[in-house]
Amino acid sequence: IKGTTGDAPATAVAVARLVRERGLLDRVFISSFDHAALAATRAEVGSPLLAPERLPDVGYSAPDLAVAEAVALDAAALQHRWEDLPPAVVDAVHAAGTAIWSWPIDTLEAIARSVELGVDAIIGDDVPLLLKGLGRAASVPPAGT
Repeated sequence: IKGTTGDAPATAVAVARLVRERGLLDRVFISSFDHAALAATRAEVGSPLLAPERLPDVGYSAPDLAVAEAVALDAAALQHRWEDLPPAVVDAVHAAGTAIWSWPIDTLEAIARSVELGVDAIIGDDVPLLLKGLGRAASVPPAGT
């Protein structure tokens, strides 16, 4: 969910309502840097899967603060920049019962580091790179199937 601090909560609630109407509350994650917008979805819909970005999104990350952010939103996952993600944060977030996702994954180094840390998911735009970094081959179905 993106937008201004004035628009993001209404956008987040509209998205959460749509997810609920389609019966996808247990399959679709709602994500944002705007924690107030995510809190609005929780208040409106009750049980969407939330995946907030750790704030601030760049720089030092303390385990207790990362856990507090995840717990405050009852988040299913906490997103975290891979470059600033220490093992202690991964361990603390996992101990709190929350998944941790790393981003932006745009190099093989980012993939290797994220896997080494034991994150639950990686977020990136380059699918062939992600598959290569995870040791998986892309399979393309034959034309016409």
